[in-house]
Amino acid sequence: ARDLQKELQDRHNRLAGMTGAQSTLAAVQALQDEVTAITNGPKPGGTEKAAHKAVTASLTEVHGRLGRVEGIVESADQAPTITAEALFKENSQALDQLLAQWNALKGTKLPALNQQLSSAGLPVIVIGNRPEGNR
Repeated sequence: ARDLQKELQDRHNRLAGMTGAQSTLAAVQALQDEVTAITNGPKPGGTEKAAHKAVTASLTEVHGRLGRVEGIVESADQAPTITAEALFKENSQALDQLLAQWNALKGTKLPALNQQLSSAGLPVIVIGNRPEGNR
């Protein structure tokens, strides 16, 4: 996610100086906002679009909560409590939802943005070894 945020910021900076690139710049900004919402949570008091409202927790929050549950379970010399199991289940479900949103972003929204970037003469954004959308 951090690499994607850096790449998006780079394209944002490049597009900001180009004339006639407002729609691509808006698409980059929308994806930046969505990545931020997934990783860090929605901006407090911000005007998130409908796609961002589904994000109720962030990867950062869920990671921290699961770490605390792990600490509780590991510190006991007995089976996990019902409360610890419930916390694990709740946070695992939140993680599944966030990962589904992340995968949708990578599988649909990023390839669409890459088409716009390519049309604007800018390099596409690559996550891992291949550009998204060129599978």
